[in-house]
Amino acid sequence: MGCKCCRWPVNACRMARMVKLLPLSFTGLVLFLTVHSFYNDAVITGTLLLILFFPVFGFLPRKPLNLPPGPSGIPVLGYLPFLGEKPHQEMAKLAKKYGPLVHIQLGSFPGLVVANARLAKEVLMTQDQVFSSRPDSFVTWAKHFAYYHEGSEVRYSMGTAKPGPFLRNMRRLVAVELVAPKRIEHFKAIRREEMDAMVQELLSEVKSGKQIVDLNMAIGALAMNVMSRMVIQKRYYAKDISPETKKEAYEFQRLLVTVLTWAGYPFLQDFVPGLRPLMSMISSNEREMAKMAKNTDAFFETILQEHRQRQNTVESSQDFVDVLIQSVGDDGKRLDDKAIKAVTMEMFMAGAETTATTIEWALAELLHHPDIQTNLQTELDTVIGTTRMAQESDIPNLPYLHAVIRESFRLHPVSPLMIPHSNSEATELDGYHIPANSHIFINSWAIGRDSSIWSSPEHFDPERFHKSNKFLDSQSSEDQRSMVGIDYKGLSYELLPFGSGRRGCPGMQIASHVVSVAVARLVHGFRWSLADDRAPEDMDMEERFGMNLQMRSPLHRVCCEKRLPEEVYLSM
Repeated sequence: MGCKCCRWPVNACRMARMVKLLPLSFTGLVLFLTVHSFYNDAVITGTLLLILFFPVFGFLPRKPLNLPPGPSGIPVLGYLPFLGEKPHQEMAKLAKKYGPLVHIQLGSFPGLVVANARLAKEVLMTQDQVFSSRPDSFVTWAKHFAYYHEGSEVRYSMGTAKPGPFLRNMRRLVAVELVAPKRIEHFKAIRREEMDAMVQELLSEVKSGKQIVDLNMAIGALAMNVMSRMVIQKRYYAKDISPETKKEAYEFQRLLVTVLTWAGYPFLQDFVPGLRPLMSMISSNEREMAKMAKNTDAFFETILQEHRQRQNTVESSQDFVDVLIQSVGDDGKRLDDKAIKAVTMEMFMAGAETTATTIEWALAELLHHPDIQTNLQTELDTVIGTTRMAQESDIPNLPYLHAVIRESFRLHPVSPLMIPHSNSEATELDGYHIPANSHIFINSWAIGRDSSIWSSPEHFDPERFHKSNKFLDSQSSEDQRSMVGIDYKGLSYELLPFGSGRRGCPGMQIASHVVSVAVARLVHGFRWSLADDRAPEDMDMEERFGMNLQMRSPLHRVCCEKRLPEEVYLSM
């Protein structure tokens, strides 16, 4: 039977098309290897070229499916080479072109980009049971940092684990022992002490007037100390800590940043599984990860053994690792040591690094918009006064502070694509067929910039969330008028900094406490401006993509000046 486009036999035509596309595949692969610097081995590049001669499966007959619209990819790799260094931004562009539901082929797996609130609600609430799984694209990371091995059903990581007893037990433990209202209140003193310590550290650097400080370091130390005292009863950043602890803190921070960066990275062998055995043998990146995994395991093994030796069974003084050691799973057995180490690391990644990044983005926007910083200081002075520092009890009475934080969440969601979801079985979404085992990306970064919901979406303006909202006129749409009371803890799908549903972030209550008080303390206690005579409009507000969306140029050099009477700082 001849092909419709030519007189050749159908199979011959398909092979001819395949050969024509090989140069495009080669170009795409080179682009992928260039953009994603993890894959820079010349040996790997040469080896991978061989697989481009075997994409015959891409041209075999397939049953037509009613898939969402989307761009064409290239054989073997699909659209992977074109996602670039900022996939969330590229996916947002695709949504503007194709609509809020976009199909992209990611190597061997179908991918789906969700870019509006209505469809996010469908995935995270209406069909949350269907989409509650995690894709298989975490295998490389999970192998090294979640003690996963081929054929195993368990990944010892709450973020990447598929639904099952392990995930259910871990979420229960976190909900009861770390983020329950009673425990949040129990840890209140820790948060207050670390807020005081951060202010005192900054004060020691600005006693003689306006001085340049490392705000990134101050915020990171705050977030790390709060989390480390809750999880392992250890304080890593302080003036009086030993040189050994300082060295340990440096190594710990380096481990977390590296592991978190890798967690958000698209490893080629995860999307083209046939490459996995080969990459495991020849990839320098795999060797580097294996070495880092050994260091990480040794670090958390030391923490685990320290806790076992002291055997703390007094509930009022237990930290989270004490609870994990004594907890029993659904099967009546104690938790595996691997599970304890992996989940402990995850608490730091999710609780310390992401919290610090969120605070830094909020302060960056206030540096970028000095008038908004002044407005917030006016509210803080009016509600709290100038004779004491802000406390957690003040937060409910600071609506403009809430507006600033919500606006920062909107423009800078710490996890712009969240952790991808997956569906274990085929389903339908918005009238389209969604194949089983699709990679579902909820693009919260794009949703926060949806012009059908947000007026001037690229502009940082807390007034959209404030009761004096200048946008609330007779011409505003109902959606735009409802932003004042919007929830950011998973109930309003226009704003999803912590996700939503059964895979939402369990630590959002603690994170919101720390973020709110930290921003209040920093802005109430100090006046902030850019160093080196830089103008606010010249500030670098670009992003560095990862599981944690950080600033490309962190706030290492900013000017800090006291703005409250001296006795206020001395009374802490």
